[in-house]
Formats: sequence, structure tokens, C-alpha cells
Amino acid sequence: MASQQYRVLIAVDGSVNSEFAVLWYLRHIHAPGYEVVLGHVGEQQVNPSFAFRAGIAIPKEEWQAMLKEAEDQVKAILKKHRDTLHSAGVETVKCASEAGNPGPHLVDIANKTKCQLIVIGTRGLSTMARTFLGSVSDYVLHHSQVPVCICPVPEEHNKKYQDPQGKDSTKF
Repeated sequence: MASQQYRVLIAVDGSVNSEFAVLWYLRHIHAPGYEVVLGHVGEQQVNPSFAFRAGIAIPKEEWQAMLKEAEDQVKAILKKHRDTLHSAGVETVKCASEAGNPGPHLVDIANKTKCQLIVIGTRGLSTMARTFLGSVSDYVLHHSQVPVCICPVPEEHNKKYQDPQGKDSTKF
């Protein structure tokens, strides 16, 4: 009887939080033979020309350049995390990228790729912000069919990525 491969979805978005989730997975969960699916869900790209009167729309070439830049950023994020995982000995890393509302799409990616676990960082929103805005990790936790591991970023890890003026930067 063939055993099913253990597959883990790690949500990534280019933030310190998602980097920490990748590192936490490597330190605490990964075992030989485990497969990883890196899931990225970006904003839905909507051509603003439909929202403006003719004559003031973004030129087609500029719009295409904006789309290409967004696509290149996603590829760079996925490559960075894939390289981190490969260098740590993870043999199988697949990537899934979608556009739209991150919570539902991450749950969908986990279902489509038959993952047994989801690892996701948290932005550390205040109680008030979570109440009004919701959070991706909260949505995934409550709608996933599989266990979810939510990894808050420790303060010392977050300090590694502050700029020289001391401003918190969650982008690399």
C-alpha cells in the first residue's frame, strides 16, 4: 500500500512574517520526504481605464509594464523562499500563485494541492484592527479543512529588518 506524501502549504507574501513562517517550518516541522507548496496570493490587478473617462486612462503599454513588474515581484518572492527551502534540504517545493482575496485563495490552494497542514505568519494586528479588518490567518484558521499553524514573529526577528532610521519594514 503506497503511503500518501505529507504536503505543507506555507503562505508567503514577501513580508518578514512570511519569511519567519518559512524558517519556523524548517526548524520545527520539516522532516525528510515532506513536500512544500509555497502559496502566494496577490492583489487582483484591475485595469483602471474602465474607471476613468476616455482620454485619461493609463496607456496600454504602461499598464502592461505594471502587470509585468507585479508578476516579477511575485516570482522573486517565490524564488527567494524556494531557494531557502532547497538550501535547507527540502527536495520538493512547488509554487502556487493566485490573485484576489488571500484567505479564501489560500484555503483553495491547500485543498487543490492536497496539503495536510498550512503554515502562515501573522501581521500582529491589534484587536481593534482585527475586528474591523479581519486577518488572513484568522480566515484561514476558521475555514481550512486541515490544521493551521500560525507563526507570530518574535520581536528580535522583526528587528533584523528595520531600516537605519528605525522604521519597521515588512518588505525585503
